[in-house]
Amino acid sequence: MTGAAYAKALFELAGEQEEQNITAVGTLFQEQPEYRRMLDCGVLTAKEGDELISEAFGDTLTAAVLKMMARKRQLYMWEDFAAEMKVLLDAHRNILRAKVVTAVPLSHSLEERLIQALEKRTGKTVQLEITVDESVLGGISVQADGIYWDGTLREQLQQMQTALKGEM
Repeated sequence: MTGAAYAKALFELAGEQEEQNITAVGTLFQEQPEYRRMLDCGVLTAKEGDELISEAFGDTLTAAVLKMMARKRQLYMWEDFAAEMKVLLDAHRNILRAKVVTAVPLSHSLEERLIQALEKRTGKTVQLEITVDESVLGGISVQADGIYWDGTLREQLQQMQTALKGEM
């Protein structure tokens, strides 16, 4: 089974109900990586691993998935599992995450205008994931829902350079 397969199975069973538990596991793995290593290294018996997981996460469906992954030494899939759950939850909630790259931080009003334009175009609720990257020189690039639009100055200069090379 893959992380995505675990996510689809859990989503079909629980929908949105396990979201907080999944977040809690991810947080624990980030803040205490030794917890994950202990579950995954083979030192604990399956019963001991199950008990450790139950102590931390109770009798939840997320705990059951975590136990299954730990028994199969598949905890390396946790991030893929959590990411796929996020995708499934977003689709269920009609949310589109747009990755935006700009040279300077966007003003609040520009963010709102961008959200409105994307929502009008896609019919979905848009959440921006903005990255400031000075190397784009100016402008903006947006990646969302399989569409990539690059209006950065860096891209325009590259296109100009390509066009000039073609004329020579």
